Amino acid sequence: PELKGRRVLVMGVGNVGYSLFQQLVEKGAQVWAADADAGRAAKAQAAGATLVAPAALLDLEADFYAPCA
Repeated sequence: PELKGRRVLVMGVGNVGYSLFQQLVEKGAQVWAADADAGRAAKAQAAGATLVAPAALLDLEADFYAPCA
């Protein structure tokens, strides 16, 4: 599917989640990310993710949810 403009939630931005996050951003998706590790969350935010508290992530409306935690 076309990802440009789609809203994607990524739970966990470690090795797998961060790689997915990068690909989604390259394809033009709007990405909200959550991670319990502050360093990984900050890295994703610096690269363009909107950070959300892990407990609040599933309260958001999105086109796709990627559980990578």
